[in-house]
Amino acid sequence: MKKTISSVLVAVLLSLSALFAVTAPAQAAGANYERCSGGTTFYDWSGKNPKDCKSGVYLMVRDGKEVLKMKTDRPWWEGMQEGYEAAQKWCSENTLTCNILTSVGIAAVMPLLAPANS
Repeated sequence: MKKTISSVLVAVLLSLSALFAVTAPAQAAGANYERCSGGTTFYDWSGKNPKDCKSGVYLMVRDGKEVLKMKTDRPWWEGMQEGYEAAQKWCSENTLTCNILTSVGIAAVMPLLAPANS
């Protein structure tokens, strides 16, 4: 059980680590581009699949703003898939606990997602 929880936590942390990826200074305002960088080398990645960028950091910019930035040495989608599978296995083996935790999680998040009525 500890291994499963650890796997889920690692998957979540990997997906969040993309938020802290280091990139070069931003391009001109209003620019639209995609790039794959490896160290100090930048490759134009416009129109290419982000999964094919394996050299360091994938960056997508639209209207001069970063839309997506992720480390590609171990892409987040691989970690998320492993975490999802581990969570499904754990929930199938611990149905009651999983249902309780899911209900508590939904109850905690729903007020944050509700539209403001003021």
